[in-house]
Amino acid sequence: MKRRLRVRWIVGLVAVLVLAITCWIAKVAYSWSSGGPRHKFVLAEPPLFLTDELAVAKARESLALDGLDPNVWHLYPSERTTAPNGRADQFLARNASNPNQGTVRFMREGKGTDRFVGVELAGNRVTCHGSWGK
Repeated sequence: MKRRLRVRWIVGLVAVLVLAITCWIAKVAYSWSSGGPRHKFVLAEPPLFLTDELAVAKARESLALDGLDPNVWHLYPSERTTAPNGRADQFLARNASNPNQGTVRFMREGKGTDRFVGVELAGNRVTCHGSWGK
């Protein structure tokens, strides 16, 4: 009886481990299929809000971390949104409901390929996530 219980416990534990590993692999695969992993940057001082310049700088760093050459990817002007201080954004398409979140678009010359980098500021952390255009 004890032996049977121990075997069931071991089989159950192995099943849970296999399920956890499968879920982790699926999460990583989904992350890469949508463009790449999330990159987190810690700033020395938290800015008042996400600036166009900060978003562009961290988006460029994310391109490099995703294995793309930032020198062949050119910024695509957005000029649709305004920062909280009233200054017009050049490249950041700012989220209307959260001014500390937005997207920077890059284009590759001659290839017709778009790369979008979502950028979010939370305190002194900037998180970026790249995705491919359709």
